[in-house]
Amino acid sequence: MQAWLSIGYRFSWAMAAAIVLSSTSLWSQADTWIRGTGVEPGPLDAQAMAYDAARLQVIVHEADRWMQGSSKTWAWRGKGWVRLQPNASPPDVDGDALCFYPPKKLVYLFGGEDWQGPIAETWLWNGLNWIQVHPKTSPPARSGHKMVYDAARGQIFLHGGQQGNKPLNDSWVWNGSDWALVKPQSSLRPPAFDDFTLAYDSTRKEIVLFESGQTWTWNGKVWTRRQALPPSTGSGARMAYHPPSKTVIRFGGQNGAQFLAETWAWDGTTWKH
Repeated sequence: MQAWLSIGYRFSWAMAAAIVLSSTSLWSQADTWIRGTGVEPGPLDAQAMAYDAARLQVIVHEADRWMQGSSKTWAWRGKGWVRLQPNASPPDVDGDALCFYPPKKLVYLFGGEDWQGPIAETWLWNGLNWIQVHPKTSPPARSGHKMVYDAARGQIFLHGGQQGNKPLNDSWVWNGSDWALVKPQSSLRPPAFDDFTLAYDSTRKEIVLFESGQTWTWNGKVWTRRQALPPSTGSGARMAYHPPSKTVIRFGGQNGAQFLAETWAWDGTTWKH
């Protein structure tokens, strides 16, 4: 049974209750979750993860913004977690975002929040080390943003996040050497959400955003609000494209003090539970 590596590591968040659960779970072609085994990173909150297609492994950047020297890099290689030992690491931040960039076969990290507040640093992972990048243009400092690779347009798409207590709804793209602000051809765009899920839909060649009962899609030119019965709402959910079923899968989250264990699939028109 081939596991779906894009979701590899599942995070369960408890912001209000300050409880964080960690487990490794895989979504298989049999449309079910299976529990991973072996050594795992410790309980994590607001950490970044991406699948490194060049090296066939899932990369997790682990850090605690309140603990100096806590920045760690982990790799999931299908049978267990391995802690990597790079010569340099990104700052001790949480709320950062990772995304694989196929044209250069690199994983990029942006932003996050350290003990002083949000940062606006860009880093790349080449399989051995982290290297800080210094582009001419950069998105403002933020945490809690999302990044996905837009294969139809060959660029990393970054959206939203928070700057302190201020939610953001701007979008940026990375072309391998610099960031550029996205300027939609229409004024219609998603609200500034405190938290949201984002995924690239390879079948329909568009980016899907969901939060607060609203489903939005981005086609490279305009945002469109889709009129579809929404999944259960809740913060801290995760979403990724599932190639075998040609759907976007959304899992988990937290609604108040209640953790959600629901799996929803987006087929381009409707959500199915």
